[in-house]
Amino acid sequence: MRYVYLIFATFFFLACSSKPEISKSSLLSESQKDLGIGLSPTPPPNLEIPNEKSRQKFMQSQMQKTKIPVIGSGNNANNAPKIDKNASNPVSIMSSSGGLLTLWALKPRNWVWGYTPLDAQSFHQAPFWRIINFPNGQVMIKNEEKGTCLQAYGNGAIHEVCNENNPEQFWVLNFFDNQAVQIQNVGTKACLQTPTNRSTSYYSIYLTKCAINEPNLDQQWYITPIIDNAPPIFVTNPN
Repeated sequence: MRYVYLIFATFFFLACSSKPEISKSSLLSESQKDLGIGLSPTPPPNLEIPNEKSRQKFMQSQMQKTKIPVIGSGNNANNAPKIDKNASNPVSIMSSSGGLLTLWALKPRNWVWGYTPLDAQSFHQAPFWRIINFPNGQVMIKNEEKGTCLQAYGNGAIHEVCNENNPEQFWVLNFFDNQAVQIQNVGTKACLQTPTNRSTSYYSIYLTKCAINEPNLDQQWYITPIIDNAPPIFVTNPN
């Protein structure tokens, strides 16, 4: 009986550790418009959950390269400054539990999600990002597929037309000793988080209170070279 209680307690604490703590900034700020997608990440209602059968259909119907304008001073896309001049090479942003930050619904103003490299391999360039550095140490995070930028919204993060005048599109990378980073939003002061345990094929991406001097594995992210299919080095008996 004692062992039964011990096992029950272990599962209880594991469940609690994976539940995100909603930030005090969960309500929309004055600068945020209600986009009609709720305050927390919710799967898009009209899209299938990508899996082996639906990946190809998903790619054919949605992965159309569209140039999204960058909004600068005066909100005039034609006169927008080239924020890409200090952009990194394409990178992958991966959680400690192996989820790649990626787009699901490709239209701007939709939530971003996490998918394992296996499930994300047919998403074309949606799991790839560029880190745009600014002199003050802040960064913008721009998606390689749609050209939109990562933006804080409600209890999570969306991708939106890049606007260098929007503080909720700026982030600070706080480095850990293990070379992982904590991704903190400038506008909300909250950090990107994804539960270390998942019950679905996708990871929900939240904004929560930044963990300082406390367990933070669910806020650790790794910025790596793009994780993509690699061609074979050589092939034997090709016929």
